Order: sequence, then C-alpha cells, then structure tokens
Amino acid sequence: MLFLVLVFLLLGTGLFWITPSQEGAEPQVVTVPEGESPGHVAEELHRRGIIGSRRLFMFWLKVLGLGKQIKAGEYSLGAGMSPAEILEKLTRGLILTHPVTIPEGFTRVQIANVLSEKGLVEKEQFLSLTRDPDLMKKYGIAGPNLEGYLFPDTTISAKGFRPRPLWIPW
Repeated sequence: MLFLVLVFLLLGTGLFWITPSQEGAEPQVVTVPEGESPGHVAEELHRRGIIGSRRLFMFWLKVLGLGKQIKAGEYSLGAGMSPAEILEKLTRGLILTHPVTIPEGFTRVQIANVLSEKGLVEKEQFLSLTRDPDLMKKYGIAGPNLEGYLFPDTTISAKGFRPRPLWIPW
C-alpha cells in the first residue's frame, strides 16, 4: 500500500512539472526584481495563476538546485506553460526585450528622453551615466560627457537594467 502511495506521489509531482496549469492561457508580463528570493517568485507566480502549486514549484527548484539561478528581469510567462518551461526561462534569463531606435543627430538628453518614455531607464540615471568620468576613461573619451559618441541605431534593450553604452562604436 505504501508503495502505491509513493508511486502516485511521484507521478503527481512529475505530472505537475510537465503540465501547464491552464491550457491556452494568455501570457502575462512578470517582473522579477534583482535579489528576489525564489520563494517570493514562486508566490507571485502562484498568486497570478501561472503555476498551480507554489510548494511543488519550490520542491522542483530545490531538487534541481536552481533556486539561486533565477535571473532578474521582465518575463512573458503564462499558465499555458509548464513549470519546467517557466523555470527554464527564469534560469536562462530569457527576458522580454524592446527595440529602440535612436535617430541621427539626437543629443544625449534626447536619447535619455526616448529611453525614459519607453520605460527602459530613468532619465537622470542615463544622463548621469553619460557623464560618468570612470566610464569615459574606460572608453578613452576626453571631454565632459558622451555627447557625440552615442551613435544612431536600432538596439534591443530590456527594462529595469543599468544601461550599457550600446552606441559607443568600440
């Protein structure tokens, strides 16, 4: 009898891992903040109906040893995905990205406005970064800021992360 109970428990746990909690459910945007604990991530996924069981999700995180490998970012996750697929996205950092076009001739202030309007960075944070002496020294730029070194292009960016100088040509 105990053997049958164990078999059913193992089957149920395994079935949870590969079965979406709701077939055909629309994905939702889920943001995992930097330093968020796996328990909080699992709780948020359960609260939104993306996973069926917080405890089973945490069980699999521990069994696979992946709890500390969840990466911060903005994700598209849904109840139509299996917990295994969800965890793969979270641990591989398969975040949502947003294309941004910087037109030719834009100043660093105009670029900051474009990035801020898209919700990708805080305007003042970007402007501060473009006049950071350590960053300019790293790229061998002499001058008060990166004005003239931020070239027009279409780039892919993610929300909520420190902007990298994507437009510097070297």
